Amino acid sequence: SSFLLIGVLYDRYHTRTLIYYRGLATILPIFSTIYLIFMLANSAVPGTSGFISEFLTFLGTFYSNPFIALFASLAILLTPLATLWHFHKITYGTFSTY
Repeated sequence: SSFLLIGVLYDRYHTRTLIYYRGLATILPIFSTIYLIFMLANSAVPGTSGFISEFLTFLGTFYSNPFIALFASLAILLTPLATLWHFHKITYGTFSTY
């Protein structure tokens, strides 16, 4: 789903440079809302299919090897940070005229 939305942006602007996608919430508010929902699903927020699969994988890893489960919990913390940073860079800020 994220790749589909990035493809929509590429078809509209014909560039892959992230700096040109600033301020999309002002001109594409519905797109930005849908993009936020997909980004939260990618971050495995409870209530999404990503949460169920990540929780079960993490639970099975914890029973099998707690050390690796603690190492994997780092990814659970870093994925939402990177995802929301990416969302913030694309949707907010001043609109790019390029």
